[in-house]
Amino acid sequence: ETTQRGAMMAYLQYKLQSKDDLESLYAIAENNDGDYAIRNWAYDAIVLLGDKEQKTRIARLLHLTGADKDRFRGVGVDELIKLLGPEGVPFILGEVVAEPDPWESWLDLRDYVPVRLTQDREGAVLKGEDAKKTAEQLRTLLSHEDAMMRGLAVYALGYVGDASDKAKLEGMKKDKGKLNGWKFEQGDQVVEDFPTVGSVAEWSLKKLGQ
Repeated sequence: ETTQRGAMMAYLQYKLQSKDDLESLYAIAENNDGDYAIRNWAYDAIVLLGDKEQKTRIARLLHLTGADKDRFRGVGVDELIKLLGPEGVPFILGEVVAEPDPWESWLDLRDYVPVRLTQDREGAVLKGEDAKKTAEQLRTLLSHEDAMMRGLAVYALGYVGDASDKAKLEGMKKDKGKLNGWKFEQGDQVVEDFPTVGSVAEWSLKKLGQ
C-alpha cells in the first residue's frame, strides 16, 4: 500500500496544475461514505498543491464526531504537518486546545498530537534541523496565556528539546496552570497524571535526561 500510495502521489504531483482541482479533491476527501484509503489519498493530493490557506479546512478533521473521528483526526494532524512544516506547530496545537472533547476511543488527542509533531514520516523522533525548528516553535508557546497550550508545548519539548531547555523547564515546574484531567491510561491503570503544567514539566525534564 505504501508503494501504491507513493506512486499515486507522484502521478498526481505531475497532473495537478491548478488550484481549481481543489474542490474536486475535497469532494472525494469529504465524502463520508467513501473508502478510507481513497479519501486519505485525496487529502495527500490537496496538500501537494501547497496552498497553506487550506489549513483551516483540513483542520476540521481534528473536530470530527461520529465514526470518522477515530480514523481521520490522525490524518488531519499528519496533513497539517506536511502542509505547514514546523511553522505550523502553534496552529495545530491551537486546534487541539480549541477542541471541546479531545478524547478518542483509541487514543487521546492530547497525547497523540504533541508526539506526532516531533516525529518524521516514519515515526522516528526528529533530529537535526527539523528538531531544532520544531523546538523553536514550541518555545514560543511556553508563555502562552492558555495552560493547555503551555502544557502541550512543554510535553513536546521533552522529545525534541536540548540542554538549553532544561533551565526553562525547571522554571515551568512552578506553573500551576490546570490541565483539566489530562491523564495517560492503559486499561484501568493511570500511567501518567498531569493535573498542572508544572507536572508536565517534571515529566519532560526526565524525558530530556534520557
